[in-house]
Amino acid sequence: MTQYRKPYMLGFSIFVIIAILISVNSCSFKPPKSSSAQPLNSEISPSSLPLLSYITRSGALGIWKQGKISKIDSEGIILKHKWSPDGGKIACINIVNNKLFLKTFDFKNKLWKPLFEIKNGPESPLSWELEWSPQMNYILIDVGTSASGRTLQIIEASTGKPIRSIGYAYGYTWSPDEQHLLIGVPAKVEPPLPLENGLSSSIAILPFPDGKPKVILPGTTNAMYAPKRWLNSSTFEYSELISGTIYKATLAENIIEKVDVIEGDYDLKALILEAIDGSNIRSVVIDPNARYIAFSSMVGDVETIYVLDNQTKKVFRVGEGRDPLWRPR
Repeated sequence: MTQYRKPYMLGFSIFVIIAILISVNSCSFKPPKSSSAQPLNSEISPSSLPLLSYITRSGALGIWKQGKISKIDSEGIILKHKWSPDGGKIACINIVNNKLFLKTFDFKNKLWKPLFEIKNGPESPLSWELEWSPQMNYILIDVGTSASGRTLQIIEASTGKPIRSIGYAYGYTWSPDEQHLLIGVPAKVEPPLPLENGLSSSIAILPFPDGKPKVILPGTTNAMYAPKRWLNSSTFEYSELISGTIYKATLAENIIEKVDVIEGDYDLKALILEAIDGSNIRSVVIDPNARYIAFSSMVGDVETIYVLDNQTKKVFRVGEGRDPLWRPR
């Protein structure tokens, strides 16, 4: 899957960042009165409830399993985390003595493995992302805040060896065989777009690890394109960032052969608002079985994780923290 995010004029930058990252726009939430110490409801069976991870207020990894919380401590503070596709490992960006590191946690053996020191990065963790390749051979780090300083760094997952640095991108997604990447690349257009850098975004295909990017969908003054996800060897989804329209495209010999408009993302925010009354909802994720929705809510300076059962519409309090993620099945 793909995650997206950049220096533009404030209003438009927020829109583009959210569109690229496919994250959910902030809305508001008033936690239910009974949620302050709400236990797991008996209607949710242990077999049906996936494991949820999140970053605690102290910067550790929190694990919520069948209504019980445990913590995975590590040196320093965890800033971002991402499950491997098989659910066996967690990749993390953490800060130790003012230095940034990439490391992995083996969930079965309960062991941390340092991989790579990240030499550049912004002060805020909100603009960092991690992405495993489909076969878990590589980890992509998306680090930076500006068009001149932003980089995609690809690291070998087993050794921590740097494989490639790609540079500024408006989004990315791996092919299932890990032989290609689709990336959103800056595109100069006339007249310039009303952004700080004036650039549009094109979609390019990049043979991995050593090939050069080839533009397959040029950006224009009216359209900015970013890849969302690669569905199979010849089909992928992408977004037009200005309108928010999502498309499905078929590739033949690295040329787009067919394009279809598809429905937008599952509106998780709307599902939450049907069940509760409130605002300031963020970090919304749906579980692999599409029943439970995890989200966080900010009240004052405290962010708290909740889980909504989309069948019963019950809301359960997990604990203080941010960035909830469901473990893949």
